[in-house]
Amino acid sequence: MARAYCAGCRIAILSEASAKDLGHLGLAIVPLQDPWALRQLHLCARDFSALTPHAGLLAQQLMEPNVAIP
Repeated sequence: MARAYCAGCRIAILSEASAKDLGHLGLAIVPLQDPWALRQLHLCARDFSALTPHAGLLAQQLMEPNVAIP
């Protein structure tokens, strides 16, 4: 999408991180508020039981419901 913008499309929907990376171009960046613009993230692994101990602990913490991160 960023390349499309730079190639002349002049409008793009980007992740917040991508938009910030292009901030040096002087873009007007407007956060979208519509429900379709919200992301749902997923934790993925080929085999959760084969993760390293540290990765396994991280995955376990992220999969616990209602975990508040300070």
